[in-house]
Amino acid sequence: MEGLAVFGGVAAACTLSVEMIKLGRSLRKMVKSIKYARRDIIGALTSARKYEYSWVETLTAHMKWYLSRASVKYFRASLKVARESIQAYTNIRCIEKLDEQLDMLKKAIENGAEQSLEKELKIKVVERMNTVKQQM
Repeated sequence: MEGLAVFGGVAAACTLSVEMIKLGRSLRKMVKSIKYARRDIIGALTSARKYEYSWVETLTAHMKWYLSRASVKYFRASLKVARESIQAYTNIRCIEKLDEQLDMLKKAIENGAEQSLEKELKIKVVERMNTVKQQM
C-alpha cells in the first residue's frame, strides 16, 4: 500500500510541476506586456505617425483612383447611350407593328372582309383603327 501512496505522490508532483511551468510562462508574458505597455500607449498617442507608403506610392494610388473614377463615368455614359438606343429601337418596332395592323384593317375594309374581321377581333374595325391610331 505504501508503494501506491508513493507512486500517487510522484504522479501528483509531475502533474503539479507541469502546471507550475505553464503558470510561470503565462506570468512572464503578462509581465512583459505590462512592461512595454507604457511605451506602446505613448507611441500610439503621439501625433507624429510614420507613414507606411512613400509619396510616390501615394501619388500613384491617387492617379489610379482618379482614372478609375473617370472610367466609371465613361461606362455610365456608354450604358446610358445603349439604354436609349434600345428604347428607341423598341419604340420604332412598336410603331411598325401598329402600322402593319392599321394597313391590315384598311385592307379588310377595302376587300369587304370587315364582318369576318369584326367577329375575329370582337370589336368593330373602325373602333380598332381608332385605338391603333391613339397608340401610335
